[in-house]
Amino acid sequence: MFYKIGFFVLLIIVIAMLWLFMRVNPMMNEGSPSWIDISSKSPDETIRFMNNVFGISVMHETKTASSGLDYKVVRGPGQIWPFAGVMPLPDKDFEPQSMIYITVRDYDAANKKMIQNGAKPILSDQKAAGMRFGIYIIPGGIHLGIAEWNRKYQK
Repeated sequence: MFYKIGFFVLLIIVIAMLWLFMRVNPMMNEGSPSWIDISSKSPDETIRFMNNVFGISVMHETKTASSGLDYKVVRGPGQIWPFAGVMPLPDKDFEPQSMIYITVRDYDAANKKMIQNGAKPILSDQKAAGMRFGIYIIPGGIHLGIAEWNRKYQK
């Protein structure tokens, strides 16, 4: 009898943990800001500043898929998920900037809706690092990205 109760209690705990894991992961919640690309003149100085002020640290380093630039994935203290990548400027014509990505469930539908509402695609239908994404200039001149997160887009 106690074994059956223990099994069901354990099952409920596992289900609750999985539900919580999915609910707090911004990469799974449509409309949530889920990623920030930070382009810097000096990525090491930027990361050092963020570490000294906020405790943000590098999780791992990789190369960007499109340009092969060093890309440092960062997360905050005590966080499970990373939230940003810091990279050098792609070339001398670029200014330092931060660009946010918003999670979408269906990239095609979100892309269509973005364009219908006045967004101008800069880069669309890209696949890298478990995401399908696009970058747009939206009304007001702001750069904004959308991202559908899914392991099938992993390279």
